[in-house]
Parts: sequence; structure tokens; C-alpha cells
Amino acid sequence: MVFAQDQFELDKVVEGITVREHLQAISEKRGELHPRLAVACPAPGVWRAFRELRSSTPVGMALGRIPFSEIDAYQRVTGRRLDAWGVDAIRQIDAAFVAGARK
Repeated sequence: MVFAQDQFELDKVVEGITVREHLQAISEKRGELHPRLAVACPAPGVWRAFRELRSSTPVGMALGRIPFSEIDAYQRVTGRRLDAWGVDAIRQIDAAFVAGARK
């Protein structure tokens, strides 16, 4: 969750660009990667699944949570199996994403 929340913070737009883009520009000027951009994902498979699921959710009147049916379909279509921990992690990450987006 800490990794996910940090990624959401990096994606926030401030003065027309994301925090991530700003830190990337600083990194390029200094010739070294900013420490906030160097954080390794502790569960890359779960993060990838979340990003793919979130990017494929339909846009409607209100931002909704990723339903279990979409996680099931994702597993069937991609052949990438998530264990119970992975499904739970995606649901927690998504809850944090939706809560942040509603602010």
C-alpha cells in the first residue's frame, strides 16, 4: 500500500505537470535518478494487474471500484493467476485509488 500511495502521489498534477514528470526533469538535470523514482515495487505482478485493470474500467458518471468479476475476467483472458493475497491487495490498492480520486 505504501508503494501504491506513493505512485498515486507521483501521478498528481501540480502546475500543469505530474510530480513524477517534475522529478524526472530534476533527475535529467542532475544526471542521477531522484530517490522517489528509484523505489522498487514490492509486488510487480500485483501492481501490473492493478494498472491494467484500472486502465480498462469503463468511464461513467462516477468512479467505481474494480469488481471481482473484472479481476476474474482479467485472470482468464491474460492467463495470469492471482492468489487470494493478490486479489485482496488489488482491492485495497483500488480502494485507496478511488478514495484519493474522490478528494
